[in-house]
Amino acid sequence: VEQLHRIFKLCGSPSVDYWQKLRLPHSTVFRPPHHYRKCIADTFKEFPSAAVRLIETLLSLDPTLRGTAATALKNEINVSAYDHEALFAASFIFALD
Repeated sequence: VEQLHRIFKLCGSPSVDYWQKLRLPHSTVFRPPHHYRKCIADTFKEFPSAAVRLIETLLSLDPTLRGTAATALKNEINVSAYDHEALFAASFIFALD
C-alpha cells in the first residue's frame, strides 16, 4: 500500500471513474486518504518537455492510456543525446523521501 501512495504522489490520485472501472474486491483499501495532484512535470522540470511528456505517458495510471516500450522507442526524444548519469540519478528521486 505504501508503494501505491508513492506512485499516487507522483502520478496523481486516480479518478473516481478509474476506481469504478476496477473490478477488485476491497479496492477501497488502496485508495489514498486524500487527493494527490500529478506532479511529474514539477519533479522533472529540468528535463526537456518532450521527455516529460514521454514520462507522463509511460507512467499513466490508466493502462489503456499508458505508453509501451514501442511508444518510447518511437518517441521524438533522442535519449542518446542526454546525460545518462543525470537520467539515472533522477530515477532515484523518490527513494530518499
